[in-house]
Amino acid sequence: MYLARLRVHNWRSYADAVFEFNEPTPRKSVVLVGAMNGHGKTSLLVSLYLGLFGRFGLRYCEGFNSADQADISSYRQAIRKYRRNAANSEEPTTIDLTLTPTISDSNEEEVRVVRRWFFTGKNEPKLGEGFEEVDVYVGGRLQKRTDLEKDPLVLAHERIERHLFPAHVAPAFFFDGEQAQKLIENMGESGIQKAVEVMFGTKVIGELADTISQYLVRARQNAGGKKKSSDRQVELDEKVKSRDELNQRIGKLQADHVKLERDKDEKDRERSGLQEDLARLGGGGNADAAKLQAEYVSAERVQGNAEKSLTGAVRSLGIALAMSRLAPSIVNRLKSENLLESWEGLKRGTVENKDKVVAAALPEPPENDPLLGNLSNEVRQKVRDRFLDALAQLPQFEGVNLDRSRT
Repeated sequence: MYLARLRVHNWRSYADAVFEFNEPTPRKSVVLVGAMNGHGKTSLLVSLYLGLFGRFGLRYCEGFNSADQADISSYRQAIRKYRRNAANSEEPTTIDLTLTPTISDSNEEEVRVVRRWFFTGKNEPKLGEGFEEVDVYVGGRLQKRTDLEKDPLVLAHERIERHLFPAHVAPAFFFDGEQAQKLIENMGESGIQKAVEVMFGTKVIGELADTISQYLVRARQNAGGKKKSSDRQVELDEKVKSRDELNQRIGKLQADHVKLERDKDEKDRERSGLQEDLARLGGGGNADAAKLQAEYVSAERVQGNAEKSLTGAVRSLGIALAMSRLAPSIVNRLKSENLLESWEGLKRGTVENKDKVVAAALPEPPENDPLLGNLSNEVRQKVRDRFLDALAQLPQFEGVNLDRSRT
């Protein structure tokens, strides 16, 4: 999971600000936030603690070191302190956080936490349950309250810890270097230890390391000793290596696929341009060719329908009645043959009169022509050769089968 998006509304110097963060990579896994003093760095950090954990995260904020989670009065005053002074009393203070899975934990679902605090007309925190509300979304689905006997904010805190991480681990992910430096400077050696443990989560990491060590000892015993554990570790390493190789191959195939799609689009554009050039080279016969093509396609469609009808008739009424329906198919076949001959005649006429077409498109002498007069003799000859080659290779209809042998 990584912090993908943060929105703060009516929070200290932020009237309404949105921060978006890129997915971390092995080479860039830490986000550093820097600015001059008084420009909102600490306010941004506090919004993470309080937005995620509410009053359960207050103890990790600068100036609030009490471990009493039930100190609601201090919590209300803290939120009043961090509320924007110019905020409209009718608008709540809102913190909206989205944590998105990375490739390594793609089986997880996105978690979004929206926390709101409400105030009176005098911009004082509301009393009672109307002061704060929190919504937790997992995979875009709002998590419903299943236990109405508990405080809704306690339920929300439990859901956040279940889907993300406990509140006391948060300083290991979001920490204020300036605050840690002040603790170190003000409290001496004991302050150094406390600052490191609280702000960087080393105590949690140490406890986790002990737990993992104990688990490894038990796992080795269950697996039959250190030797078999080593064999399984080697097997696991090989599988991880194979997985990484497969991921690299998948990435390369995806890149190749994108390149092929781009090449295909480029070839389609070139083909369309060549078809347009060919249509212009055909001159006035282009309209006749298009008409013949449409008629031929229509005749082919009618013939196909007639053949389908003939097949159904053979099955239901017998050979005799089916043969009586061959007449439309024969007529359509003859019509198709005529259209084919017309097309070939049109093509042959265009090729046989290529000299006239070339003379009309490339007049001589070229000096009097406003287009060709600016070209050299060598370029004009290349244009003429390409024009003649295009006429000699005039293709059949694009996508139409003109095979006489079809039955």
